[in-house]
Amino acid sequence: MIAFNPQARPRLRLFCFPYAGGDANIFRDWAAAMPEGVEVLGVQYPGRGTNLALPPISDCDEMASQLLAVMTPLLGINFAFFGHSNGALISFEVARRLHDELKGRMRHHFLSAKSAPHYPNNRSKISGLNDEDFLRAIRKMGGTPQEVLDDARLMQILLPRLRADFALGETYVFRPGPTLTCDVSILRGESDHLVDGEFVQRWSELTTGGASQYAIDGGHFFLNSHKSQVVALVRAALLECVL
Repeated sequence: MIAFNPQARPRLRLFCFPYAGGDANIFRDWAAAMPEGVEVLGVQYPGRGTNLALPPISDCDEMASQLLAVMTPLLGINFAFFGHSNGALISFEVARRLHDELKGRMRHHFLSAKSAPHYPNNRSKISGLNDEDFLRAIRKMGGTPQEVLDDARLMQILLPRLRADFALGETYVFRPGPTLTCDVSILRGESDHLVDGEFVQRWSELTTGGASQYAIDGGHFFLNSHKSQVVALVRAALLECVL
């Protein structure tokens, strides 16, 4: 975990889960915009960023279990999750593993740019493609800086990690079980062609709390292209949690 605005006595912790290929630092700027008392933490996956030396994880169950073990000492106060794309899936599986006492402290869950996992995922699978075709697919999706894609030496390091990220989502199998119990905010991009907008909305079926739907300008990576719109939405929801 990377705390972007460490606080001695935070009132709520917001854990932010990046998309496939993303780094926890994409959420660094969020800290300054959050309500007073909200500590923002970026979830750094194994094999990414400051955890680059760790082997990447390609199984969602294993990822969720490992992250929960690291996060549990930080869940002694109220908290919320934000997950974008693959991060939405991972954050959901972490939340399902919370025991009842911790579930009571979870105040909000933001689920962004990801179809609900109990509906079929008909996207083409890319994690098993050869390097050339895999990189072509990554370029087409967007979200990865061009200078990174053009750096051959860097890509040699990142390719196994990118493959693991995509394999995690592509091999995920939804199993009926615990649902969320908190309010959720469901975000989708108006021009996102990588997910089915109807299935994104179906996250509402996986919580016993309230569900709010938001259509954000932009495509799949509206988290980056329309950051201020997303941050304002998150701030407004969390303001109610800390009042």
